[in-house]
Amino acid sequence: MKGTLMRRPMSNLDVYTSPMSLFREIDRALDDIFRRFFGTPYTTESRSTAVTESGEVVWTPRMDLIETPESYRLYISLPHVDRNSLKIRVQENTLVISGQNHPPYELKDEDVLHVNELAWGRFHHTVSFPEAVNWDKVKARYENGLLVVEVPKAEERKAREIEIEIR
Repeated sequence: MKGTLMRRPMSNLDVYTSPMSLFREIDRALDDIFRRFFGTPYTTESRSTAVTESGEVVWTPRMDLIETPESYRLYISLPHVDRNSLKIRVQENTLVISGQNHPPYELKDEDVLHVNELAWGRFHHTVSFPEAVNWDKVKARYENGLLVVEVPKAEERKAREIEIEIR
């Protein structure tokens, strides 16, 4: 990729220096407060980026989670992620999704990255469910940058309808 502008070195703090990044972080923090106050049947990581102790920036992909009477379905947006870099594992009662993507461009010394809103590099997302899910029957499919994970509920957690006599 060619360019005529000068490249500016990125620091780990650049993730938080844009006013829009700050507003997004505040919005996520408020969502997290309300989620904790009102409670949910599951917990997720809500931050979009984090800086590790080694200084590496790790991002968290966006996700929709739908509960049906039979299962939980996760829709996770993973643009430019190669299927081979995806890892899905279970730790105790938590589903852990991780991997890595790379930008589709290469910056040269004379290039300047003016807007950096897309997330590149390592990513990590965890979702904790109620105890009663059937981990042995989890299914996943990945197509066009969207990972869909189906987590079936254990039999005792599935919604069921029974008739109750009213006297």
